[in-house]
Amino acid sequence: MVAQIVGTDPQEHHSWNRFPSGFEMDLTRDQFPEPPELLECEIPETMLVKLLGAQADLLRSRVLELLATVDR
Repeated sequence: MVAQIVGTDPQEHHSWNRFPSGFEMDLTRDQFPEPPELLECEIPETMLVKLLGAQADLLRSRVLELLATVDR
């Protein structure tokens, strides 16, 4: 998931994971002193890769690598 952070100029975004089960995992929420007000919006993975380029490719490969080691 990606959401706009309300009241930021230039516009900033926050990202976290929401799984098909509805479970959410946000490993970076603690970077904020107080939870920010978010305007939730979904950005398709293909658009995210286009927007973030090499950073998104690296993150995606690391997540897939980690998921391959998790017992299911």
